[in-house]
Amino acid sequence: MPRSTAVDSRTPAGSASTCRRIAWLNAFTVELLITAILWLVGHFASLLLFWAYIIQKFILFSAYALSPLLIGFMAIRPLRSIGSRYLMHIVAVLLWPLGWAVAALITQGILDFMTHQSIRFFDPTAQLYSLQASFGVAVARAGLCSAPSPRRS
Repeated sequence: MPRSTAVDSRTPAGSASTCRRIAWLNAFTVELLITAILWLVGHFASLLLFWAYIIQKFILFSAYALSPLLIGFMAIRPLRSIGSRYLMHIVAVLLWPLGWAVAALITQGILDFMTHQSIRFFDPTAQLYSLQASFGVAVARAGLCSAPSPRRS
């Protein structure tokens, strides 16, 4: 009976093919998992930003309504500090979008690093690409964990 010329899965050549498939599946799974997590985080961030704009508008409209009284405090020497703090807080609330823009710029840099495809030219097994994506997640997580906690008055 003639033997088949097909490569048996027990041979080293078949084993290498299986290893390639497993490596591709591993890279695909990691990429799919990271994509899903970033999609959820992106939608949560969009919702959070929407409510932050609503809160900012509420604070600004309330501050505009109180401005004649609180800016008038600056004319009275004992109440001058209240008026100046009021103006500083208004400026701080007006600058919220600048802070959001800086945070978005940093986040975009991390995401661009994580999804940059040039590393695939150097590593056809995609192991470094998975490491690159994992490193990006670690940097983002470290940034979230190192954020200062709010001060208590």
